[in-house]
Amino acid sequence: PAKRISSTRLQSLLELALRTSSAAADPFHEQLTCMLEKLTATQLLVKVFSSQSPPGTDGWEEECPDSSGVEMFTLDYRITWPLSLIISRRSLTRYQLLFRHLFHCKYIERELCRVWQTYQSTRKWAAKLGKEFCTWYSLSQQMLLFFQNYLHYITFEVLEPNWHNMEKKIGSDVQNVDELIKCHEDTLDTMMKESLLFRPKVLKRLGEIKATCLEFAELSERLCPPRREDPSTPGVVYNSESKHQSMVRDHMQAEDNANLEYLREICNGEFSVRMGEVAAIFSKQTKDLVSELRGSAHLEQNLEFLVDRLNFNNFYGG
Repeated sequence: PAKRISSTRLQSLLELALRTSSAAADPFHEQLTCMLEKLTATQLLVKVFSSQSPPGTDGWEEECPDSSGVEMFTLDYRITWPLSLIISRRSLTRYQLLFRHLFHCKYIERELCRVWQTYQSTRKWAAKLGKEFCTWYSLSQQMLLFFQNYLHYITFEVLEPNWHNMEKKIGSDVQNVDELIKCHEDTLDTMMKESLLFRPKVLKRLGEIKATCLEFAELSERLCPPRREDPSTPGVVYNSESKHQSMVRDHMQAEDNANLEYLREICNGEFSVRMGEVAAIFSKQTKDLVSELRGSAHLEQNLEFLVDRLNFNNFYGG
């Protein structure tokens, strides 16, 4: 939980990372700081963009004690004059929202990559474990591919082209500070809009998909067989190399049999039932999200690009 994380230690780790990376060459790297917010990114979006009720009356001001540090972590920047003329606190908040959105999605992708490694280590027993195990392996691939395609869309089809367009406008059309501020604000608005941060329903569906993927990753940790001791005894001299190799070979065979039995017990219990439920939930959630995006794709071209990327093989319906 975020409340157990030391902000001071977190800042020290950030400073260490900056000093030991290429960012150390940036003359302004010391202006970068980090912090733990009291609200999740979705709650902060409601607080910033909702004007229907005053702050403190809709429940969004309350802290979230059970939220993870990954959800609450964000970067901050000490803006000094004259940069403060261009980048207001409101603009910085939008940068933070974009960062937190990407950061959490990247965290989900990393967890799914770890799941993929787990399944790679157990693939040799897949044929003996039945079709359920193959279904889980396929599900891990679907989840990973979903987030990789989504992150590719945000990074290379939203942020990068919009940033380049802003640079071109600044170099050719901007004549004064007011026009520069407007150009910067318009770019941030476009990034937020195309990143789906102005769509509460889509964000809610995406949040549900994230929660399902994290549960799947947590369940998949149980597929790691327990480690067993090495048969080699330190300090013992064997009479021949062949005897030692035979002992190691017998141990590896026994370990494989024990691991296979361990996985069979898991696949035939409540674990298998819950994994099947998670697979069905993920399938429904992704179909609902793609349907939600497709409903507005005719109005916004970027949504059409995202739908095509997420549903490139019509797996979630044509």
